[in-house]
Amino acid sequence: MVTWAQRPKLVFLTVCLSDCKEPDIKVEKDQLRFRGVGGTDQKEHALDIEFFKEIDPEVKGPLPFAESVIVTRESR
Repeated sequence: MVTWAQRPKLVFLTVCLSDCKEPDIKVEKDQLRFRGVGGTDQKEHALDIEFFKEIDPEVKGPLPFAESVIVTRESR
């Protein structure tokens, strides 16, 4: 499951993938790419999201948690 909200100054994105130990997350000014192995079947999952507005990819790092990966960035 993915939840995503983009406000004038912030982007909130949560990827819920259980048991994903080492997610590969690439944040660029206009998109996010997520790759990870997880879930009950331990299969590879991928997600590409284009943002409505450019963001500053250097502002804050992704925060991996046990069940999800939460990314917060400032919009430009």
